[in-house]
Amino acid sequence: NDDSRDDNSENNFTVSNDALIKFSKAFNFRNNISYTTNGSSRDQFIPSTTNVAQIASASSLTSTYNKVAIENLFNYTGKYDNHLVMVTLGQSAEKEKQSGSSLYGNFIPTDQINTVSGVTSQNMSGGSTQNEAGLLSYFARASYFYKDRYNLSLSFRADGSSRFGPDTRWGHFPSASVFWIISDEPFAEGLKKTVDVIKIRASYG
Repeated sequence: NDDSRDDNSENNFTVSNDALIKFSKAFNFRNNISYTTNGSSRDQFIPSTTNVAQIASASSLTSTYNKVAIENLFNYTGKYDNHLVMVTLGQSAEKEKQSGSSLYGNFIPTDQINTVSGVTSQNMSGGSTQNEAGLLSYFARASYFYKDRYNLSLSFRADGSSRFGPDTRWGHFPSASVFWIISDEPFAEGLKKTVDVIKIRASYG
């Protein structure tokens, strides 16, 4: 007679909302917020009849995870004759929390005690954990196009994480790039018979 038990359960839930506000054709604001939660549990019992040492054992494990994330974006797009300017200013933040617990009951004298709650304290062991972390970011991007063949792009990002100490909590990441589509120049018309695109690009960061 096998009275062993291994019950698992898991619950996941996510909700999010994306909002867009248009102030004009050129300027808008976008907000995204989301919440995620996960929970799981496992209850296990191994009777003495299936154990070589003929000693029953039980365990109970639980874990939870919660995360909240938010992002705010201000976008500008302006087109004037052959000029195109695109600018984004943004901020994002997220916070997550994890927790878990475990209980183990060993040397259970009878199979009638098939849960951890029925085990005496001297035959019980376990522990718990809890972790929290947060991330905060600020970023900016700007791109300038002329006649769709010349481009200059600049960006900067600052990320702060609670996972690091006060002296190393923030990281700063600048970058820049330029490109020139030579094949779109009037003097390169003859090259299109043999090459579709000739593009020179340079970047930093």
